[in-house]
Amino acid sequence: MHRIWVECVITRLEKTTMIATVHNEPKFSELFMSYLPTWNSRIEEDLIDQLFNSSEKRLARLLLLLANFGKERWENSARKRWRR
Repeated sequence: MHRIWVECVITRLEKTTMIATVHNEPKFSELFMSYLPTWNSRIEEDLIDQLFNSSEKRLARLLLLLANFGKERWENSARKRWRR
């Protein structure tokens, strides 16, 4: 198994900065707004998972999520939107 390390930076933005960025940067706004429904769905899925699935199924789901199973499709479409 090969491991690939990707350098990244995590930044915390103040609410006012985020609002200004969404208003002033159309490409960023489009990317961010396309991410929100995905994030909201993920929260709903996590709640349903917690309520109705066994701990083994929750663990399996978490491991798939950590392995980025199925994420390639969303990431590629988001990258294409950002580049436009």
